[in-house]
Amino acid sequence: MMLQALYRVAKPVLLSIDPEGSHHVVLKTLGLIPSISMVDPPGDAFTKAGLTFGNRVSLAAGFDKNAIAVPGLTRLGFGSIEVGGITPRPQMGSAKPRLFRLNSDQALINRMGFNNEGVERIGSRLSQLRPHMCVPLGANLGINRDTPIGDAAVDFTQSMNRLYDSVDYFVINISSPNTEGLRSISQEDRARALLGKIVEERQRIFQAKSRYVPCLVKLSPDDDAQTTENLVRVIEELDYEGIIATNSTLSRGDLKSAHRMEAGGLSGKPLFEAALAKVAQIRSSMSRDLLLIGCGGVMSLSDAQKMRRAGADLVQLYTGMIFNGPEFVEELASQLT
Repeated sequence: MMLQALYRVAKPVLLSIDPEGSHHVVLKTLGLIPSISMVDPPGDAFTKAGLTFGNRVSLAAGFDKNAIAVPGLTRLGFGSIEVGGITPRPQMGSAKPRLFRLNSDQALINRMGFNNEGVERIGSRLSQLRPHMCVPLGANLGINRDTPIGDAAVDFTQSMNRLYDSVDYFVINISSPNTEGLRSISQEDRARALLGKIVEERQRIFQAKSRYVPCLVKLSPDDDAQTTENLVRVIEELDYEGIIATNSTLSRGDLKSAHRMEAGGLSGKPLFEAALAKVAQIRSSMSRDLLLIGCGGVMSLSDAQKMRRAGADLVQLYTGMIFNGPEFVEELASQLT
């Protein structure tokens, strides 16, 4: 495919320049591909949680925050696309530099801070994209930086209302390490209160529109085992459709790259074992068969297969695609069952 060939030529340059600038170039290039170019993805489709995925490989949130490159990303072979994180109001995010490439470790550290154009602009884009989609389109929802944690439900439900007709599923992000206080929602009582308000609003919208949109919750790899088990129980009790495991980690481990101690969430190869263990724990904690998406450090077909054996229904990519190139998507999509 032309996109893969172009990336192979450009990769040495892209990996040698500022990572956020490089990312912007890739998104702009992918964004030049029109919606009518969307095609059915490789691999075998499967249905779960009311969604029919094109295959078992999905784009993770954070790569295309503003939904500017969805047609191009779909052309790479993803079986579903998740955009965001999206906040009600636009925000600039953290001060630059805020994205660091750890080449020796095949990892990234980011402290982007939910930089995005806000739900109104992104929602307008998504409403135009969805009629052309051949795979599910998901929205990862966050809260604005200046929103008190006690008011988080207001932000989540505002974005849900705006995007309800424009996406196929929602992801409630309570695990980003770059929004102060957000991870405190992992405490059982706080999680039950917040997630309960969100599903109540989802039910109200469903009754008004007669269209049911599944909701997933994205969890942290840094929660202890008991916290994770409690969250799984809450998510099941409130009738959420699934879980994404995991977000990036604040742990560092044995890293080699010069940027290894930068503040922010670490993704990529060093995260894989923790994410894999979290997927296995979540699956074993479930009392019913919710959709479970494995995310974190999938850098090879072998990694993806391990995620599947641990209980993930599909895997999400971000950092693995950065280091392996766009052909990595099709390679996994066509072989992962």
